[in-house]
Amino acid sequence: MRTLFTVLSLAAALEAQTGEAFFEKNVRPVLLSKCAGCHGGAAPAGGLKLDSREALLKGGARGPAIIAGKPAESLLIRVIRHLEGNLKMPPGPKMSDAEAALLAQWVEMGAPWGKSIAVPDSNAKYWSFVPPSEPAAPKVKDSSWVKTPIDAFVLGKLEEKGLRPAPPADKRTLIRRATYDLTGLPPTPEEVNAFLADESPGAFRKVIKRLLASPHYGERWGRHWLDVARYADSNGLDENLVYRNAYRYRDYVIQAFNKDKPYDQFVKEQLAGDLLPASSDMPTMYERWTATGFLSLGAKMLAEDDPVKMEMDIIDEQVDTTARAFLGLTAGCARCHNHKFDPIPQADYYALAGIFKSSKTMENFKVVAKWHEYVLAPKEQRDQLAAHEASVEAKRGEISKLTKSENDQLANLAKGRVGAYLLAAAHVQRDAQVQVAPIESAPGAIVRDAASFDNGNAPRTLERKKSNAPKDGKGPYFAEYSVTVPKAGDYQIDVLDQEKGAGTADLHVNGTWMKRGADPIQNRAASPEVDGWSYLAIVPLKQGVNTIRLEHASRFPYFAKLLIAPNTLATPPLSVVQIANRYQVNPAFLEQVVDYLQRSNGATASPLYAWEVQSTGAPLSAWASPIAKHFAAEHTATPEALAT
Repeated sequence: MRTLFTVLSLAAALEAQTGEAFFEKNVRPVLLSKCAGCHGGAAPAGGLKLDSREALLKGGARGPAIIAGKPAESLLIRVIRHLEGNLKMPPGPKMSDAEAALLAQWVEMGAPWGKSIAVPDSNAKYWSFVPPSEPAAPKVKDSSWVKTPIDAFVLGKLEEKGLRPAPPADKRTLIRRATYDLTGLPPTPEEVNAFLADESPGAFRKVIKRLLASPHYGERWGRHWLDVARYADSNGLDENLVYRNAYRYRDYVIQAFNKDKPYDQFVKEQLAGDLLPASSDMPTMYERWTATGFLSLGAKMLAEDDPVKMEMDIIDEQVDTTARAFLGLTAGCARCHNHKFDPIPQADYYALAGIFKSSKTMENFKVVAKWHEYVLAPKEQRDQLAAHEASVEAKRGEISKLTKSENDQLANLAKGRVGAYLLAAAHVQRDAQVQVAPIESAPGAIVRDAASFDNGNAPRTLERKKSNAPKDGKGPYFAEYSVTVPKAGDYQIDVLDQEKGAGTADLHVNGTWMKRGADPIQNRAASPEVDGWSYLAIVPLKQGVNTIRLEHASRFPYFAKLLIAPNTLATPPLSVVQIANRYQVNPAFLEQVVDYLQRSNGATASPLYAWEVQSTGAPLSAWASPIAKHFAAEHTATPEALAT
């Protein structure tokens, strides 16, 4: 059998490379894409038409375009290979060598042809635009089989082929088919038994009426329209924002099928439901507004930087979807050019685009853009909502103004202390190189269970990978441990089985912030939880009672135990927060300076180049930043001098 299939496959492959199949696969696409635009229609360029083999053999004003079997002598092959002086085709970029070789091979084969290439005139009559008419039902031999006019057409074709219809389905099969077709669900045993027991002539008609009246009918068949309308619960593309009210449009479609809404009304409501004559019945108005969700759904680029392009891209998506849904046509290409083989001129595209441009789909075209939504409520309630939103926006403006003022003040203070930030950043970079191992156990070490805290609002029982926040509680969540040490000094704090994936807590000692909690780990698969002891920080404790506080703004992270032991390192590393306190700088700004220095890494264009390359031997003359002219050699003698 394998040998037989191999022979058949080889034969099929050979057939695909000869005659009509070769033309359809390799030649027609090239003629259509590269030639038919000029050499088609009622007035082809140079009198040469490419819609039939006969037309090519006849040629145009310059004589035959091809000579079957002789590609080297065929004008078509010579002009696409630029061998005829100034006559070079197609206009613009030269046809690829691969495409030219295929056309030459085709001519050498004798120029076999497939079905005629249709390059219609703009005035041609398209069958798809001709209104359908009701044809007369064909006469059939077995007229007793015909129950509806459609049956006559089916039976007529069967009789032409000498075939007989399949025998009627039994009642059990019939109700299963009908129920699955109309509702997508199987019939219940009770429904099957009731139909089997009903011997009346209209038994099946009653089943159909019941199924059409079922809400499941709209759910089953509405799905087909929702596919056409590109329904989704989120936007997709760059900003995959949730369409939180998309379900309303989904339900509108389902109800339209269940109510047997007239199709013309169904179309009008989706394209212009908000423009239909006003109704005193508010549910009717809400239904019409909801129907216009058809225009808002679908994937739209909401983070496009060019607002004009964003608007026109959204309009293009609406034009193309409308044409596909209601006309069965792809009209999007007419954004750039007339369709070559359909009567869709660019002028019609932009006429339709102008209508959608006058519609309010989006509240704005800023990044990230926000779509427009109707509030399904009476006018007085909508006015109240608008007034409330205006009040909220005014408060936001006040907050923004106050925040900007405070941020400007912080930034201005920081600008005056750049030297302190650089010295602090160098300290952070030095201490980051020190790897501190957890102590786990040592003489004089204090170990506290997580649940043994002396004060706090965190739950006593912590769970891994849980929010660990009290129900209906409000952060920050904290736990404070009272720790007594015999003498003042630096002490190391370690944590057992600390959960790190969702972020860790801030550390405070005796009311002073000592360390910022770690951010959540985004890629949990690459960063699994690590059991065992881990180093937290080295902090100063006073003789006697000290308060160690762990705090998180929104959740309390899991851990099992705390260990506090005397420090044994000669020069213990400090956290960013501790270093910021020492140099009297803002820890958040300090983290940004450290991040900048790590990314810049001695780039000559950096305004901090002199700082980054000190003690490396790199020449100061390589400094390419305009700021370099303000620094003389004596200013860079030592890190302290440069910082000053």
